[in-house]
Order: sequence, then C-alpha cells, then structure tokens
Amino acid sequence: MAQVTNNSQAVRVINAKNGDRVVQVSIAPGQTKDIDVVETKVFKSAVEAGVLSVKGGAKASSSPPAGGYAVTEKGSGWFAITQDGKEVTKGLRKDAVDGFAKMNDEQKAAFVQANKAEA
Repeated sequence: MAQVTNNSQAVRVINAKNGDRVVQVSIAPGQTKDIDVVETKVFKSAVEAGVLSVKGGAKASSSPPAGGYAVTEKGSGWFAITQDGKEVTKGLRKDAVDGFAKMNDEQKAAFVQANKAEA
C-alpha cells in the first residue's frame, strides 16, 4: 500500500489492485488515499510531473517476483505479461489476462508461448 496524494485541481483516477483484479479509485484534489497502486506509464508520468505524490510501498507492490511472470498495464486498456521486467507477450486486453495470476507455472508458460511478442 502507498499513500497517494492528488496535488492537482482536478479529480484523478488511479488503477489499484484489489486481490487479483484491477479497480479504479478516484482521488479528489488535495485528498490522500491508501492505495495498492498499479504503476502504469500514466501513473509514473503523473508522479514525475508532481500531479500525484506517493509515500510508502508503491514501488515494492508493483515489482514482479524475480524469475516470475507478472501482468503489466501498458495503458489505454492494454496489458502485457512480463518476466523479470521484460515484456514477453504481445499487447492483450484485460479479459485475456484475467485469471493469469491464478494459473500454475506450467499454464503460465503455455499462455506466454501462445501469446508471444513478435520479434
């Protein structure tokens, strides 16, 4: 969990983890919320620009386990599977990656092989 503060004058919507699902959380101007953040490119850009400030474990919660697969949001509803921080699949929609976290290692490897990124 991380404390995310909205420093802008507009409501911001942040992607957050809720179990194995990604949900959207609204943060009003000046408001701070404890969120298990999904670090998208848009989120990282907002933090770098100072629109959002983060205290706590946002970095730790988004890091995939070493050697393991993780679902990463690329933005605009597109996702990819990463291994050690490197994309190993083509862009996938949310419905394609739902349930990936519940698969065993053999199923994950087969899923990645079937959706391999083109070279």
